[in-house]
Amino acid sequence: MLEEAGEPIPEKLKEKTIDDYKNQAALIDKMYRKKLYKPYIAQKVNQEMYAKSTLFANTTIEKERDSIHFLGKKAFKTDDDKEGDMYFYMLIKKEDKDETKRFYYAGFLRQEETDRLQTEVYYDSGYSGNYIDENEEEDKLIKDVLDLVIHKNRKRLDDGGY
Repeated sequence: MLEEAGEPIPEKLKEKTIDDYKNQAALIDKMYRKKLYKPYIAQKVNQEMYAKSTLFANTTIEKERDSIHFLGKKAFKTDDDKEGDMYFYMLIKKEDKDETKRFYYAGFLRQEETDRLQTEVYYDSGYSGNYIDENEEEDKLIKDVLDLVIHKNRKRLDDGGY
């Protein structure tokens, strides 16, 4: 890595890495694993951008017809009093006259280091998101996810009641 050697990063390489949402999470993960906590990273990429990169890095998106919409950020508190933020997106894919919508989300617990991004995903929708049918409302989908994330660590009772 150029950053490890203290070398300048060419603009063309920046365009393909730190400036491209599909590659931001992978680049930041690699740098943080090598303990390269450069201040420009958190200045250039915020947590919302990192969430988008994490969710859509491996998703095929046709730029001319498909679109990603940021639906918002919501704070949450787990049942063991940890605070975090959940980021919500909708991917709209169009083919001819058909349109499909998928709901994506990624949540991160807040950390003490404010000059770094939180790279550990606490709760997410997974690679393919959730299909949205035309009768579902975004607000209800968001509320349902927030209800689930709050109780993510709750212990389940087995069939015997223990």
